[in-house]
This record gives sequence, C-alpha cells and structure tokens, in this order.
Amino acid sequence: MRTSTRHQTPVQTLIKRVGATYLAGRLGHENVSTVSSWKARNSIPLPYWPALIAAAREKDIDLDEAALVRIHLAPAKADNSSDQADSHAA
Repeated sequence: MRTSTRHQTPVQTLIKRVGATYLAGRLGHENVSTVSSWKARNSIPLPYWPALIAAAREKDIDLDEAALVRIHLAPAKADNSSDQADSHAA
C-alpha cells in the first residue's frame, strides 16, 4: 500500500524527493531496502546525513543539518502535543 504525499512524514517526503534508488546509489554500499527502512522508521541515521545533504544538493534540493534536525523533530512535536492534550484532559 502506498502512502499519499499529504500523509507522508517530512522524512518520507524528503526521501521521496531525493529518490530512494538515487540515494542508495549515492551512498555506495547501501541498497534501496536500507533507505526504505529509514522511511518506515521515519528516521535517517546521523552518519548518513552528509551523504544525504550532498545527494539533495545534486538534485537542487536545499538541505542542511539544521533542516534535517527540524525534519526529524516534526513528528515528535505532533506526538508531544497529543500527550499534552491528554494530560490537560485528566
């Protein structure tokens, strides 16, 4: 089952924009299933960030470390807001 773009997390959207196959090739020793697992986990391991930034820039996607931090924190913010709402309801 495919997830539509509007229901994707920022990590999933970024990987889709860069391209999982392109990114796997850019990383050299990694395969597409590794990159797909990042989408499933909604997290890109920190050691791969420099290669991801380089691959994004090759595709004219503006990306830096600060943007990656924001992208990774975006789902956590949504989770925290629901936790806070639950604690206020009690």
